[in-house]
Amino acid sequence: MPPLNAEVIEWPVPFVDGIPELLNQRGRRVVMLVSNDPFWFGAGSTLAQHLSASEWLALPAPSTFSLAVSRLGWPLERCTCLGLHAKPLTRIRPYLHAGRRLLVLVRDGAAVAELAALVNRFGFADSQLTVLEALGGDNERIRHCRVDASLPQNIAHPVAVGLEVAGSGPALPLTPGLPDRFFDHDGQITKQTIRAITLAALAPCPASGYGISAPVQVLLPLSGCSLTRIIRR
Repeated sequence: MPPLNAEVIEWPVPFVDGIPELLNQRGRRVVMLVSNDPFWFGAGSTLAQHLSASEWLALPAPSTFSLAVSRLGWPLERCTCLGLHAKPLTRIRPYLHAGRRLLVLVRDGAAVAELAALVNRFGFADSQLTVLEALGGDNERIRHCRVDASLPQNIAHPVAVGLEVAGSGPALPLTPGLPDRFFDHDGQITKQTIRAITLAALAPCPASGYGISAPVQVLLPLSGCSLTRIIRR
């Protein structure tokens, strides 16, 4: 950033730690600089929960995803876009299908290395990885490699990854009843056909809930879904 005639406060990590500081600035003219489109895997939705509609104004720019596909020549509507800068990178697993293109926001160079290792470990070592740094800025840099090769050095934040999935690794089925090999178990597990029939009958959807055995059964690659288990002691 160029020199500014204003107080500059760097947003802390983790992100939620900065919200009290922002709320302390109520009544002042405050500008928060975030990456591109704040309401697509950005800070906008979180901040809007803490401020009234009259207290904020968003001025979006092209998202990181839009900038990425404009460099790669990929049709955005055919890509899977994931924001994993503050979430476990293992969430990429349901989307690893040969021939698929993923755009993933990650926190730093270490996360890029971790992501590449995960893709390699899941059996998709032939995947092509593109590291996109500081898109739209003066320090923009784009580098390409395979996930099983040496990664670029000195990867700078903000960073996104373009992934063209390739390899013979097992893809997660999109139908109910995952094969036994996708579970860690000691042999005491319901037969796959019974799991498939049960899930088909339950027809789970986002925000659905089931009984205590649900974590064993509800392992579905549903976009936007998460699983929470509460054990009463």
